[in-house]
Amino acid sequence: MTGTIWRATLALVLVALVTPFQFVGILLAPTVALLIGAAAGWSDAKAYRGARTGHINTGTCVGVGALLGSMIGLALLALFISTFPEVQPYIQAIESNQEARIPANLIAPLAAVCGLIGGFVLGLIDLILAMLGGRVAVFLYQRSHPLQL
Repeated sequence: MTGTIWRATLALVLVALVTPFQFVGILLAPTVALLIGAAAGWSDAKAYRGARTGHINTGTCVGVGALLGSMIGLALLALFISTFPEVQPYIQAIESNQEARIPANLIAPLAAVCGLIGGFVLGLIDLILAMLGGRVAVFLYQRSHPLQL
């Protein structure tokens, strides 16, 4: 169990670090989630060789870590970008109606909330990929190492 928590924490940190690169066209976060999920599934299938279930959910735990990492990464990116002095007047100038403009002191918190929501949506893809990677790795390990009765 501690190995699974360690892998989920690793996925959280790595996905949080590489999530901002998705916006420049580099899809590192889904690749990291898939690879860590597959490695977790393979190592758990190797460690618990006699069991047919139980270790299959390791990819899911890693996927939850990747989901949280995606949320944290995008929230921090949005918060960081919204604090630039040039961004706040630009966001206020987008709305032509003076009464509907966002106050300057609310731009950064609203950007962080939007980053959390966007990170959740993108993190769902990471979650699915990590689950898929873990399950495929368990299947491949069990297929290449059949039980000897």
